[in-house]
Formats: sequence, structure tokens, C-alpha cells
Amino acid sequence: MGQELKARKAAGDDVAYSLDLFSTASLLETPHAVAQLHEDYIKAGATVITTASYAVTRFYLDKIGEASRVKELNELCVALAKQAIAKTDSAASVSVAGCVPPLSESYRADLVPQDKQLREEYAEIIDSLMGSDIFLCETMSSMREAAVAVPMCVAKGKPTWASFTLKHDKKDRLCIPDGTDVEAVVKQTVAMGVEAVLFNCCAPELIAEALPKASAALNGSPSYIRLGGYGNAWEECDRDHWTIDQNESHVGANDHGAHGMVVRDLCEAHYVEQVQDWLRSGASIVGGCCGISPAHIQAIRDLQECTERQ
Repeated sequence: MGQELKARKAAGDDVAYSLDLFSTASLLETPHAVAQLHEDYIKAGATVITTASYAVTRFYLDKIGEASRVKELNELCVALAKQAIAKTDSAASVSVAGCVPPLSESYRADLVPQDKQLREEYAEIIDSLMGSDIFLCETMSSMREAAVAVPMCVAKGKPTWASFTLKHDKKDRLCIPDGTDVEAVVKQTVAMGVEAVLFNCCAPELIAEALPKASAALNGSPSYIRLGGYGNAWEECDRDHWTIDQNESHVGANDHGAHGMVVRDLCEAHYVEQVQDWLRSGASIVGGCCGISPAHIQAIRDLQECTERQ
């Protein structure tokens, strides 16, 4: 959502975007742009849309003195998603996933707040997302973070999906940022009561590497547990030292320049090839994260329709 809004602003559309706030700037100034983007993803074939609330946390809103608006803005995110569904007459086929995000910098397991703060802030966020159909704890970087957020969502009685970001450690071992390997992530997360374990906000190739391990780790788990992934259109970055101030580019800046996130030439056909790998490895939930446009989602939908005709 954030990167697509950023791209639209750079193209001259009426979209507010802030380096400090991701898509939250649009919520504050141009909410119509958020609703329109949801609508575009639905028209492209999305059957689940995620609330634009990744940066609706005290960590981000404190930067502009608006931390007291967490509840209000999360509720707005749900309303905008539902508005788009209603406008496209898709109520029977499209679900809203309420985004339960990291509470500090993305990818930084070392910056995850203490458990007391996690519980307090997640309680506020989760309660304000009760209008959603699914809870999506996404871009989780540590099992400690997930061990607070996920059970709190499950306790509300809604389907809960947990999604983790991935990296290779110094020994080239695939893991989440806190060092937990994929197999342990899956087993521990399933035990928390989720309905799906996903991987997101990383290169599609890392998701392809993770899914066979995740599928093997599901052995003996309830049959309803699903796997999936939604990747980025970025090259992998130094996640151990990532901060939004140093690694995100201003609107219109050269994303290949110093400190900019390096955007890949990830065309729709290439992304669909990656998605096909995920599906062959047991994924049943697939989509896109940063930099994945409605055109990419349309390509995934076309793949699905082609497969169904065979």
C-alpha cells in the first residue's frame, strides 16, 4: 500500500505521502487515495485486502504529535477498506485483513519493545481493528513479538494469520530477524492458534526457500493450517541496521541512490514465476507486499484462472 501510494504521488496523483509516516500521511490528508487503491487491488482480483494501518502505531504517530489518534485512524483504515469493497460490489468475495504491525522499525528484532508495552499497544490496535474479518500480524521479526500479538488476536475469536519477514544470517542460514529458523517459527506459531503462517516483506526468492521447510514443519498439524507468502519488489537490504530514516527514499528520489531502497525490475511475469514456485511448495495464500502493484495482482489472478481451466 505505502509504496504504491508513493509511486502514485511521484506520478502526479493527488496522494499525500511522508517519508516518516508511510501510508499514514494519506490517511490524514488524502483518504480517498487509500480507498481508490484498495478498489484498484480488488478490481485486479484481490480476495483479501489489508488495512492501510502498518504505520498507524505510536512509534510513527509520535513523530507528528498524534499518538492519541491510533484508535481513530485504525478504525478509519477498516472503514476505507470496506468502502472499497462496497463500491466494487465485492462483499461476498473480498475479506478485510486488519494489519497488526511491528511497533518499532521494520525488521529490527533488537528494537522490539518490552512485553508490557507490546501488550498495551497491541490491545489498542487490535480493539480498533475489530471491524475486520481477519487479523494479520505481519512483518513479524521475532517470536517474542509474535508470542504477544498473535494470542491476543486469537483470543478475539477472529481468524488470525501470522506473517514473518525473512533473512539469511551470517552463516547463510534462512531465519527470521531474531535468528529463529523457519521450522521452529511454524511449529511455535501453529501452537498459538493461527489459521495460517505466512512470509512477507522480503525477496520472493526467500519465500520460495522458506515454504518447503514450512510445509515439512506442518507435519502433524491440523489440516486447516495454511501457508503462504507475499513478497517485495526490492532488493534485499541490510536488515540488521535498517531504519526508515536511512533506508527509505523521498518521493521522486532515485531509489538506486545512497540509502534508497533498491527497486528491482520485477515485472509481472517474473513475479508470477515466483508465485508458482510458492504454490508448488504448498502455499495457498499468495499476494504482494512492498512495491507489488495491482498489475502484479492481476497477473496472479490470471494465473489462477488459467490453472482452474486446465
